[in-house]
Amino acid sequence: MNEKTRKNKPSFFRLYTALALIVITVAVVLFAVALRPRLSIKLIGDSEIAVEYGESYTDMGAKALYGRKEYSPVTVEGEVNTSKIGTYVITYTVTRNKTVKQVQRTVRVCDTKPPVITVNGQAVGYKGEPVADIALSFTAIDNVDGNCTARVERINNADNIVLKVTDRSGNEASVTLPVKFIVDPGRRVIYLTFDDGPSPNTPYILDILKQYGVKATFFVTGQHEESFGTIKRIHAEGHTVAAHTYSHKWEIYKSQEDYFSDLDKINGIIKKYTGKPSTLIRFPGGSSNKVSKQYKVGIMTELAAETQKRGYSYFDWNIDSMDTSTTDPDKVFNNITSHLGNGYYNVLMHDTKLVHREALPRVIEYCLDNGYRFLPLDETSPSTHHSIRN
Repeated sequence: MNEKTRKNKPSFFRLYTALALIVITVAVVLFAVALRPRLSIKLIGDSEIAVEYGESYTDMGAKALYGRKEYSPVTVEGEVNTSKIGTYVITYTVTRNKTVKQVQRTVRVCDTKPPVITVNGQAVGYKGEPVADIALSFTAIDNVDGNCTARVERINNADNIVLKVTDRSGNEASVTLPVKFIVDPGRRVIYLTFDDGPSPNTPYILDILKQYGVKATFFVTGQHEESFGTIKRIHAEGHTVAAHTYSHKWEIYKSQEDYFSDLDKINGIIKKYTGKPSTLIRFPGGSSNKVSKQYKVGIMTELAAETQKRGYSYFDWNIDSMDTSTTDPDKVFNNITSHLGNGYYNVLMHDTKLVHREALPRVIEYCLDNGYRFLPLDETSPSTHHSIRN
């Protein structure tokens, strides 16, 4: 070891010693800081709470600690008004010397309850008359909006009435009322039904009906393809478009398959011009026809059951205008009016027959003068059925 090395050794030792003292001092300070109690605050319960409008709200508060010991006071700023929908913020603060700690809770007062619809009584209507004519007594009360009866939407379906209302918070309530249909023998209701069209004569029939504001039912076929476009007008003017089979040939009674194939074909045409197929049908020759026996014994009994099983409603008639056997307007007029009284009448006519250009206005005027009401057929109409003979 030379002289120079011996002289530098003490200076390096002193440097190392100083550094070690510094490290130890820092460690002691940090340890002391770590052991010093800290001020903290935390919420009791959730930081976000939803409260129903009008219900009471009790705040759960916050808890402050200094180290492991509970510390106070905790100051609270903000309040919740459950009688007013909105978002409220509550701030909790704790202070020690110059140290300040805060936490916040968000409380949303909201409306999630739909209005309550109360219906007085039942939905009862006369069979064959529009569901829209049934009078209903009801109220709609909302916990926020109050009386919202005026905002109730009424939807009239074939066999039920739906009442719907939405409050200002977007909560929707609905009630579905089944309609109870009763038959009133004292009613005077006429269903004018036209078979075998549309034909070149159908627009004249439609013009007459429009003139008197009368609605009718058209059991259409595919016998006059050039007149298919008239189906669209029939539908647009509020008449019922029903199915009478496409071909109107007796051969459709060879089997159920032959019949339904022909029925599906005309319903395809109906859907094209009205947007949907019809569930209302009339058998060619009526359900009581005996000609079908030449093609299959018992076919009408089968079809009467099967069509209803598949969701169809079939209609015969209880007044025949006999327009297929006469061109005399007087005879057609008498054939119809002589059978009228109180009740529901399904009148068989054919829009292919020119006789109705003169007879139909007379029939309509006579019936209106004598208190009859004209209605188109629908699923709720009295289903006039003949006695099946095959």
